[in-house]
Amino acid sequence: MNYEQKTLLKTIQPYYQQVVDGEKKFELRINDRNYKVGDHLVLMEYDYIKGELTQRLSEYKATNIFADAEYGISNGFVAISIEPLLTETNEILKTIKSEKLKQLGINAEYVLGS
Repeated sequence: MNYEQKTLLKTIQPYYQQVVDGEKKFELRINDRNYKVGDHLVLMEYDYIKGELTQRLSEYKATNIFADAEYGISNGFVAISIEPLLTETNEILKTIKSEKLKQLGINAEYVLGS
């Protein structure tokens, strides 16, 4: 595979749906993972009221990273421009190790219907 890293990120509503619908084309994040252009970001819809993942996933490629005060970005944060890659949860699950999914509380067998 030709990308820097694949990162799993919890994303709450309404932001998750805005990204999926193409209305929001960036992520503003703490730069605790050394994001790079070319990284794949797997956004996982998170229900903050229930405190759990919803089992919806979508995958995006980082196309640009903005991390400087000259762009109005606070120290330690990044704005990541993204473009869609995979929006089918089943296809994304096939690319992520099952141990990682279990750590996150995602039941791959349930979602994939295995």
